[in-house]
Amino acid sequence: MTTTPTPAPDTKPGLNLYDRWQPTLEPGEYHIDVTQTVSHTGWTFKTPPQAFTVGVPRYSIAQSEVAGCFPAPGAQLACGHLLPYVSLRDPYLPWETGLNLPPAAAQVWGKGPWPSMTLLILADGEVPATDVRTGQAHDLMDKTQVPADVVLPDLTHMKPPAEAACTTVDLPAERFDLLPKPAELVLMAHVREPLTPAKGQDDTVTKQPACSEIIAIRLPTPALAKQARHYTAHLVSLVGQEQNLTTPPTGKKVRLVSLYSWSFSSTPDPGESATEAFSRMQKELEHGGSGGRLRYPDPGGTGTAAKRLKAGYVPTAYQVVTGERTTAWYRGPLMTADHRPKEPPSHDVLRCADEALVYLPEEGMFDISLAVAWTLGCQLVYSRRDLCDQMLRFTAQAQECATAFALASHPVAAGRPLNLLTGAQHLAALAEGLTELADPGWLRRAFVRGLDDGFGDRLLTALARATAPGAGGRPVVKDTDRTVKSGTATGGTARDDEGDKGVDVKANTERVLADPATAQALRYAVAARCARHMHLPIPSFDDTGDADTYLWDPVAMLALVPTWYLLPLADAVLPPDSVRVFHLDDQWLSAFADGMLTVGSHTGLDALLTPELKKVVFKLQKGAYNPACGMLMRSPVLRHWPQDPPPAPPITRSRLDAPQHTSEDLLFSVEGGARLITRRQLGPETALLLFDKVPTKVVLREPAHVLEFGFGDGDGDEVILRNVKGEATGETVKAVFRSGPPTGVKVLDAPGLLEAIKRKQPSKGLSDPEFMAFQLLHPPALLDIDTKGA
Repeated sequence: MTTTPTPAPDTKPGLNLYDRWQPTLEPGEYHIDVTQTVSHTGWTFKTPPQAFTVGVPRYSIAQSEVAGCFPAPGAQLACGHLLPYVSLRDPYLPWETGLNLPPAAAQVWGKGPWPSMTLLILADGEVPATDVRTGQAHDLMDKTQVPADVVLPDLTHMKPPAEAACTTVDLPAERFDLLPKPAELVLMAHVREPLTPAKGQDDTVTKQPACSEIIAIRLPTPALAKQARHYTAHLVSLVGQEQNLTTPPTGKKVRLVSLYSWSFSSTPDPGESATEAFSRMQKELEHGGSGGRLRYPDPGGTGTAAKRLKAGYVPTAYQVVTGERTTAWYRGPLMTADHRPKEPPSHDVLRCADEALVYLPEEGMFDISLAVAWTLGCQLVYSRRDLCDQMLRFTAQAQECATAFALASHPVAAGRPLNLLTGAQHLAALAEGLTELADPGWLRRAFVRGLDDGFGDRLLTALARATAPGAGGRPVVKDTDRTVKSGTATGGTARDDEGDKGVDVKANTERVLADPATAQALRYAVAARCARHMHLPIPSFDDTGDADTYLWDPVAMLALVPTWYLLPLADAVLPPDSVRVFHLDDQWLSAFADGMLTVGSHTGLDALLTPELKKVVFKLQKGAYNPACGMLMRSPVLRHWPQDPPPAPPITRSRLDAPQHTSEDLLFSVEGGARLITRRQLGPETALLLFDKVPTKVVLREPAHVLEFGFGDGDGDEVILRNVKGEATGETVKAVFRSGPPTGVKVLDAPGLLEAIKRKQPSKGLSDPEFMAFQLLHPPALLDIDTKGA
C-alpha cells in the first residue's frame, strides 16, 4: 500500500497489516504562492510566498509518540527466540523522510521507498559507554568537534536546529553486521491496524488507531553460560547514512542518531510454556472422566450420607441454640449439573438465619447451607460501608413510598392524590401518580394549586370561626365537596367529629400490596427513586412486567465471599491442570440476598415491604428458567493472570446499561451469548469465572501475552507457517541467520528467510513486508473449552 488503505469491511477481530503508509507529500522543499484577481476590475492581490520543507530529519522521538515496545523497558524475560520491536503512534513516521540511495545501490537492493529508521540491538560491552553521547545536535554533528575516526551523517543540506537535543551512538565498522541491509529495511517495517469487537454488535469490529512498527533483525539471546544478558535497543535514524549502508567504512566509526532507546534483559528459557500447560489441560478435559463438569468424589455406598457427599455436601462442626455441639451438613452455591434445579426457588423471604435451618429427622442432622448463606449476606453488607449505606437508603426509599401510598389510600388525608389514583384506568398512570406522591416537592406544588382553587379562602374562614368570641373547644370543619365513607375501595380510617384516629400506614400498605397492580406501581416508584440516587437510567415501565432494572446482582457479589464457603474442600474436586463448569444454586443465592435485606429492617412495615424491595434490588429471573453458571480453572499458567479487576463501588448493575463485553481480550473470550459477570483469583493457580448463563465455548488465551514476532519457544529457531486464514499448516521453516557475526550473536538474514518461507507457503498476493510480519507473528497459546454439554 502506498497510501492510506481503504480495505473491504472487516467482521472479525484481528489485525490489518500493511507494508507502509506513504505520506501524501513526498519529502522536499515546497512553496505556496496565492494570487487573487477580482473580475471586471483588473485588481490583483498576491500574498507573500510561503515556503516549507517536508521530511526534515528527526533528532529525537518523545515518549508520547511511542505506542509500545517489546520487550518492555526494564523487563527480564526469556526472549531469546523473539525479535525486539517498537511501535510508533504515527503510521507515516518511518517513511516521512526518505532515503536517497545511489542508483547503482537501488538496482542491487530493490525498489523503495525505504524507511528512514531501524532498530539497533546492542549487548553490554559491544559499544563502549564513552561512544554513546547526549547533547545538542549542532555540537554532536559538528565536524570540528568530533574525532577523526568518526564518520558523520551527510546532513549538509539540512543543518540541525540550534536547540535540538539528541543522543548519538558511534558504531564501529566491525559492528555494522548488526544493522539491516537496505532490502531488509523494507521487510522489517510495516503498519499495524488493530480490529476490536464493536460494543454491542456481534458481527462488526472497530478499527483502532494504526501504528507503524520497526522490527530488529537481531535475536537477544542470553549469555553462553545460560545467564541473563542485558541489552539496549536504539531506534536510530538512517538519514544521511545512505553511502555507509551500501559501502561501510573500514576502520572507522559511524555516528548514528538515536531517536529513542530502552533496555531489557534476556534470561534463559524457564522451561514450561503456556502451550504445554494448555496441552495438559486439554488432555485432562478429554480423559479426566468428568467432561469438564463439576463432580464431587464418589465415596461409594448407597446410604443417605454417601448421596449427600456426592451432591457436594460436607460435614462441618455446628453448635445448636441450646449449646450442644454436633455435626451439620453444608453445601456452597456451586452445583453439579446432575443436581441443577428445574425451576427457580419460591420460598418466602427469610427474616433470620434460624428460618433457613433445615432439620433432617431421618439423619438427625441440620442442613445449615441456607442459614450460612443468609448470615454471609448480612455480614457482607455490614462489613462494607458502601453496601451498608446503599441498603439503608433502599429501605428508606421504600418506607417513604409506602407512607405516601398509605396516605393516598386514606379517605380524608388523600385529597387530590386519592382522586388521581382511584381514577387511574391504566397501570402506568397509577405508577406515575405514586411517583408524584413520593416526590417531596409534590406537597408544596399541591398547596400552591390549592390556593388557586380557593383553598386559602376556606382556610381563613375556618380560622376566623375557630377564634370567634364564644367559640369553645375544637372547631369542626366539614368538607361539603366530598363525602367518603369508611370501607370504600381505598380503605383507611374515616375522620369524624370525635377526632382524628390517624392513618394506619401498615394496615393501608397491606391493602395496597394485596392488589398486584398497585404493588407493582409501588415497586416501580421505589426503583425510580433508587435509580436516580445511584445515577442509573430510570427504568422503563409497562403493564405486563416489573421495572426493567436491578440494583445489585448477588452472583457478582459471590466474588466477595470467602473461598471455603463457595467450594469447601476445593482440592478434592479440582485437580491440577483442570477446568470444571458448574451451575449456581438459586435457592442459596436467594437466601444470600435475604440476609442482605435484613440490614436496616426493624419495623413491621419494613418486614411487610421486604419482599417487594427484594424484587427491586436484586435481579429477577425472566423468561425460561436458566440459572447462572461458572467455571473453575486450576493451572500454573494462571499465576500470570492480572489481579482481580476492582469492582466499581458500589457493586451495581443495570439491564438498561448492561456491560456489552463478553470477554477480557488479554485472557479469554466467551461465545454463545453468555455474559461474564465477574472473575476472581481464588489462589495463585486457581481462578473463578461467573456467567449469566451457560456459554457454548470459552477460549483461554496465554496470559500476559503481547504482540510478538519471532520463532517457536526455546531454542527451536523455527517459523511455524500459517496460511492466509491464520491457520497453522503443520510445516515449519528453519531460521536463516547471517554468517558474519561472532559466535552467540544471531542476526537474521531476512531475504533468505523470506525465500525459504515462500518455497513452502505462497504469499497469496500479500506484499513482502506484510507476508514477513504475518509469518513471524508469534500468536498466543489458546485453549478451546467446549461447554455445550455442561
